[in-house]
Amino acid sequence: MKKIPKNFDIKRARGIQSALAKRVIKKDVLPSSLKTIAGVDVSYTQNLAVAAVAILDYDNLETIEVQFSLVKICFPYVPTLLSFREAPAILSVLKKLKSKPDVCLIDGHGVAHPYRYGLACHIGVIKKVPTIGVAKNKLFGEVSKFERNTAKIKDNSEVIGLALLKSTCRRPLYISVGNMVSLDKALEIVKHCISNNYRTAIPIMIAHKLANRKKHNLVKRIKK
Repeated sequence: MKKIPKNFDIKRARGIQSALAKRVIKKDVLPSSLKTIAGVDVSYTQNLAVAAVAILDYDNLETIEVQFSLVKICFPYVPTLLSFREAPAILSVLKKLKSKPDVCLIDGHGVAHPYRYGLACHIGVIKKVPTIGVAKNKLFGEVSKFERNTAKIKDNSEVIGLALLKSTCRRPLYISVGNMVSLDKALEIVKHCISNNYRTAIPIMIAHKLANRKKHNLVKRIKK
């Protein structure tokens, strides 16, 4: 893990998060009928970030398009500032898409974040697109009692996300608004995209596999 540079200003980064968090739209700004959905994930090797995106048909979840991008890492790992580290690679790969998805699932958090501005919010606000944060680990907040298969994630009395528990997995997924999607709609969309065969949503899993495959190919070339 890279050390945090001496001239790195965490206070300024927090200020940027707080300012941009005000731009997050927490209501549905979506087509009346979703036709496509994207999954986005990032993998790392040495000083490179490997970002991948997969666009799927919303109804049958068949893959329509995949893209990947290699970007040099210019930002250290700092807890709760992941968006500054991963966003450049994600924005780079999104530019390569031939078509624009109706909504993007981001492997990370949205408003379920101490500053209400996780990676899914950052991508959604910068690109002005609907995004949903789908994470495998809780970052912030307290999970209330599960009712059926869902539970609210709260910060005091504020609901900042939902935990979704699949029948085949003991660990829940943590869902939160990224941008231009309501929390209820975000849950509906993620439920549509999960499978008992995968830990996370199918679009993210496809992007994850692509990012890892490209990373492993890159490592092999470097070793040669």
